[in-house]
Amino acid sequence: MVAKIPEAVSLPATEPKLTWHEEQRLRDRQRLHADLWKDRGRRYAQCTLDNFVATTEAHRAVLGQMREYAASLKQNIESGTGIVLTGPAGTGKDHLIAALFTPACSLGFSVRWTSGAGMFSRIRDAIQNDDAERMVISK
Repeated sequence: MVAKIPEAVSLPATEPKLTWHEEQRLRDRQRLHADLWKDRGRRYAQCTLDNFVATTEAHRAVLGQMREYAASLKQNIESGTGIVLTGPAGTGKDHLIAALFTPACSLGFSVRWTSGAGMFSRIRDAIQNDDAERMVISK
């Protein structure tokens, strides 16, 4: 089955007209969103919180927390409140986090998918190079 990659944000067809810079930023976000799915794989493009299958009580608890976070997604992102999901392989971490990508991109935010090992490597390298942690995270 081939899933259609969702559009992050559509250019408005009606007023108000966007400035050239606004249009450029919008196109950049659309490209980044499409690249994200290309990099991570199409199987995640259709992930939502509604189609996550919670088979255990722990799954249901985490799904509830994800729904709470998603309900205030814009405020959570703007305040710097992020999400870190940990657990064994096959427990649904990728599905749950991918479910927030399209809504976040639609709100105009950029998203980045990384593994714990990848994040650790970047932070370790930053410490060795005397880079600020904020710079590592913002990349």
